[in-house]
Amino acid sequence: MTDPNPAPHEQTGTDNPLSSAFWRRPLLERQDVFARLRRMDEPVYHRRPASGRWQVDDGFHALVRYEDVMTAGCNPACYSSKPTSVSLDDTGTDVRDDDASIINLDNPRHARIRRIANHAVSPASIDRIDAQMRATARRTVDSLVARGPCDFVAHVARPLPDEIICRLIGIPEQSRAQAIDNVEVLLQIRDADSRIEPARVRDAVEEFRALISSLVEQRRHRPTGDLLSTLVQPHPGREPVTEHAATTFVSTLISGGTETVRTALAVALTLLTEYPQQRRLLLEDLPGRLPAAVEETLRFAAPAAWMRRTVTRPTRIRNHTFEPGDKVVLFYAAANWDEHVFDQPASFDIRRAPNPHLAFGTPSTHHCLGAYLARRELTILLTELLTRIPDIRATKPPLWRAKGVIQDITYLPCAFG
Repeated sequence: MTDPNPAPHEQTGTDNPLSSAFWRRPLLERQDVFARLRRMDEPVYHRRPASGRWQVDDGFHALVRYEDVMTAGCNPACYSSKPTSVSLDDTGTDVRDDDASIINLDNPRHARIRRIANHAVSPASIDRIDAQMRATARRTVDSLVARGPCDFVAHVARPLPDEIICRLIGIPEQSRAQAIDNVEVLLQIRDADSRIEPARVRDAVEEFRALISSLVEQRRHRPTGDLLSTLVQPHPGREPVTEHAATTFVSTLISGGTETVRTALAVALTLLTEYPQQRRLLLEDLPGRLPAAVEETLRFAAPAAWMRRTVTRPTRIRNHTFEPGDKVVLFYAAANWDEHVFDQPASFDIRRAPNPHLAFGTPSTHHCLGAYLARRELTILLTELLTRIPDIRATKPPLWRAKGVIQDITYLPCAFG
């Protein structure tokens, strides 16, 4: 492992992009920090935040240029997702590949699980539940109209992704709130500043494992065509995944399939409030311009802000040579604002084209499995919302919080009429 030699560019305090304090700053302030880092001659070393359960004598190099993120993200032979891609903390990552989460695996194991799950979240499979998503969107907006001004996150951005991802997985309606709550607790333990009680974490783990274990046992004997059935049923040429692997995969899918869409919807409302001319442009041709507006929202927000990779062999990015064991963090949120790729990246432009953002990761084996689903959910709910309540607006800036790799909006008041 190389000597990081952090001086003179070590970033600390609220300028450290893996500190919770950093992600609580307004979006433009965070991007100012990333812009300074992109101007450096080589990737900048950061010590990990000395708070919560993390220790100070460890750190990472930040990859913030689009080209650098692409280099590492598309080269798994040198930049591995093992032992973990979602934390600097390696504690508890010594699990067998058969039991590890798909997000923390390299090929061939990663490809095997991805092939199993692909059909459940393929465009054809998602299109088959299009009517259900539209019905959920209508109910959500019906409730909003009846409720009036409220927290947009809790009452609009949350219901659709929560229901759809649980329906795809096969979690029954009466267990969905429990499953999502447990996964959100597990996400919090990845935060540098987490103060969550260990007993609460243990309870969440036990509850979630018990739920998925029960469902796995049911699907082994009575498959119902959902994702869990696909995972645990034997098929020609492959073995079903283990119960533990199914549990970790479902946890990953819930976190990615709910938090990402929820945050993107809240960001969309914030941006349409802050850029009224873009709202007018969008409403002039909602069906025609919404797809590009969704892509620009994803670029602007990048809800899945980063992923970690661990160097496996000597390799070089710009003026820095990495050695095996070095940790690098791929900041998609920073790459999406790289001035060498995106003209005027701080401007929200729904006609931006091309828009090769990395909100769903690099175009590689780890590209987001649910990207098509997320785009459909965003498109369906925004269509329903802006058709029926075109003047809906945010009344205060959003409250941001880091949840592991997700930059999350926890509160956004809205009004209309």
